[in-house]
Amino acid sequence: MKQESNIDIFAWEDGCKGDDVRNNLVLPHLNQLIDGSKFRSVIDIGCATGYITRLLANKHQLKGIEWVLLDSSEEMLHFAIAALGSQLSAKFIKVDITNSEEVQLVHPADMAFIVFTTLEFRMTKRIAQNVADLLIPGGILAIFLPDVLYDVIKSNPNKEDHLWQYADGHCELPKLDKFTKQPYPFHANRIETIIADFLDAGLQLLRLTIYQRNEVGKGGAIFGLDFKKGV
Repeated sequence: MKQESNIDIFAWEDGCKGDDVRNNLVLPHLNQLIDGSKFRSVIDIGCATGYITRLLANKHQLKGIEWVLLDSSEEMLHFAIAALGSQLSAKFIKVDITNSEEVQLVHPADMAFIVFTTLEFRMTKRIAQNVADLLIPGGILAIFLPDVLYDVIKSNPNKEDHLWQYADGHCELPKLDKFTKQPYPFHANRIETIIADFLDAGLQLLRLTIYQRNEVGKGGAIFGLDFKKGV
């Protein structure tokens, strides 16, 4: 859900194409969830250029799934529309997931997924409820996020402020986006807080998967969370 200039959009798209995590962890897991399912609609929350949904839609185009791409950036959505083309059933909606009124305008889906979008804001129970509202009863939510504790420790090894803030649930770190090389606010939300907020929103945790990174020189791990909305 990034606000980017056109040059940053192309950098973001190129970064996704070469990203080990998205291509070798996220996409296989989402494909596995969709394979054998009867999902009629899938929401990409914070779609950016639509890279992940584009690959999913092409692979599962015979299933007749309606793909719904949400982002707060009109520029990103325009790129996603052009890249996906008109041959697949898709909706593109400008939505800020932190805004409850905007979320209420989106029809709930059988499945939704969030890939690193939780890094862009401080997680709250209200936002967790907004996400839960995007699912029908029995719907599946898949979330991917890095082990941000590594980022917190690395941010300033001589200062404990960030670590204490993170221990309380959240801290904001100054970072450069790894694709665009532009500065952006990085929100390190403690994973226990994220899980608790979604449980309070009526979701059940089905699975917590810890993926070790294959990228050379990258610390920490990637968490995969699968939730199901109560019926």
